[in-house]
Amino acid sequence: MKLSAEDAFRQFGDRVFSTAFSATGNKEDADDVVQDTFLKYWNTDQDFADENHIKAWLLRMSINRSRDLLRSFWHRKKVPWEDCFLLRSRRTRTCLRRLWSCHGNTG
Repeated sequence: MKLSAEDAFRQFGDRVFSTAFSATGNKEDADDVVQDTFLKYWNTDQDFADENHIKAWLLRMSINRSRDLLRSFWHRKKVPWEDCFLLRSRRTRTCLRRLWSCHGNTG
């Protein structure tokens, strides 16, 4: 048995997102995990016993993908935008403030 990716997303998307959000701690990373999880589901040839098996598989994939993301070089090297203003160089801070203001923010 295999549901279409669309049906699986309708049924289990919220639960997969909750699991990913709990693991990653932010919406953007959780969204990436959900997308990767359902792409993996869409591409799998695995035959599932029932809907509970599909749900368990999706949740396990989302946990694994969340862990992969948290261990990745890119994730470890991210710096919050606001922390850029703590840099010591006056020129760098001025440049960053100009960029920040282009997006309608002040800082």
